[in-house]
Amino acid sequence: MKTFAMYLAFEMKINPMSTALYAKLGANAGCASVLSITGILAKNLAEPMGYSGFGLHLFLSTLLSGFVFTCVVYVMYKGWKVPNENPLKLMDINPGIAAIRMRLSVSGDSIILCSDE
Repeated sequence: MKTFAMYLAFEMKINPMSTALYAKLGANAGCASVLSITGILAKNLAEPMGYSGFGLHLFLSTLLSGFVFTCVVYVMYKGWKVPNENPLKLMDINPGIAAIRMRLSVSGDSIILCSDE
């Protein structure tokens, strides 16, 4: 993921370090979800030791810390100064399919997180 992000940053003439950090933070954003492999491992390893019901707290703390760090990176690398030339036109994107996939993903996460406790 970071390799692609850095290559894209070089092509778009923007800061590759900030783009790599954004890609890494984006990839880690859902790592503590009970739907991800790391979330399943954490739950399965902690339950025999008597720890349970921490899935939502772990997910939200990971998500919040990633958001805060993304804001720090955005300010540190002056993300608002990125050139606004966008080779992809918004008219080329089918918003219906993307919105349906997003709603399914969020609703699936919500159902699993609520049923965890």
